[in-house]
Amino acid sequence: MLIGFALPILAAVGIVVLHEAHTSRLQARELARYAATLDYEVRQGPSEAILFALERVLGKATGA
Repeated sequence: MLIGFALPILAAVGIVVLHEAHTSRLQARELARYAATLDYEVRQGPSEAILFALERVLGKATGA
């Protein structure tokens, strides 16, 4: 009896997941909603949050 109830539910969830994987509609809507809450501000002077590598990491990786 439980399988008869769970199978249609699982099928419906699978269809919704496949649709979302194909269109990304839910992802786009939620990311747009989140992005609308973000803000920034420009301050004077250098940023304390920026970190630079001590050596040329890319140069070591590519042999340059």
